[in-house]
Amino acid sequence: MSLLPRSGRLAWWGTAWLRGHVGPDDLLDGVLGGADEDEPERDTAHVVLGDTGPESLLLELAAARNRGADGVG
Repeated sequence: MSLLPRSGRLAWWGTAWLRGHVGPDDLLDGVLGGADEDEPERDTAHVVLGDTGPESLLLELAAARNRGADGVG
């Protein structure tokens, strides 16, 4: 279990992914708080509210990167 709160994990891992330092699997594992759905440490969903409704976290971050984002938080 990470000692960082969910917001910190999203900022840290999201920024690392946007800048090309980690791959998508590492991003999701780092943000979700557990490497496996069955782990009790998993405390974050990978679905976020996008412009048109629920979307994948990875797809929303990809859209942000396509619009020029280079950091989260």
